[in-house]
Amino acid sequence: MHRFDHIDLRVVDRAEARAFYERVGPILGFPYVEDGGEWICFCSVPPPGIGEYLAITGDPAHRADRTCHALWAESRAAVDAVAAGLRAVGVPGLEGPAMYYWGHYAVYFEDPAGNRFEVCYREFTHAFDPRIPPAGGG
Repeated sequence: MHRFDHIDLRVVDRAEARAFYERVGPILGFPYVEDGGEWICFCSVPPPGIGEYLAITGDPAHRADRTCHALWAESRAAVDAVAAGLRAVGVPGLEGPAMYYWGHYAVYFEDPAGNRFEVCYREFTHAFDPRIPPAGGG
């Protein structure tokens, strides 16, 4: 089973978003671009193949919220490589990479429309790992 099929994003400025994702897409594993007119897909496999993708649709009324789209990395080194790549193409306001809580290593960023992303690596195997101390210490 795939972890996800696609993420459908709204953006205020389609041209600005396209320029951003043309730089960032390959770093995140979406190097292929398919433009359908009303939407643009940044794909993990070349069209006409179907793999995971980010779909961008222009919406002048879009207002970003605090929703975070988290992408799973295979290792801390992979998170570090994504962060270095994002830094190299000039993505502003990167947070991390850092260990945000025990076993959760991540880097955060936003696209120009304010859509928030995380690329993370988890060292534990399930959400309520017994190695994680309870909140409040007991």
